[in-house]
Amino acid sequence: MSIFRTYSPQTLWVATLTLVNTLFHIPPTLPQQPSSYFTAILCAHQWIRNDLKGIFEDVVVESTTATIGKVHTSCQELEKMLFNSCYDCPATIKGCHLYTEHLTYRLQKTQSCSIV
Repeated sequence: MSIFRTYSPQTLWVATLTLVNTLFHIPPTLPQQPSSYFTAILCAHQWIRNDLKGIFEDVVVESTTATIGKVHTSCQELEKMLFNSCYDCPATIKGCHLYTEHLTYRLQKTQSCSIV
């Protein structure tokens, strides 16, 4: 066991599950151990986007062909859709993990909510 935090596709998937559980009262059924973490992460992001489509307009962010780049772009699209902002982090597994935690934190803050 290390005192340093490690980042892997699996830990990114767990952070994504936390994000999904933060957004949905009754979260969609997602596999706990998917065959491909990256595909499952992009699928979870698509669930979120599909849920928000009726409320927010689609946002398209310039994408790359690299898998981790697609996950990073998907995180950017979610943040743009939810908060109309963009968190600056590298397109790496660690960066996407931190991005996902950033989104979860912003959604859990009570200051983000306002009654109109």
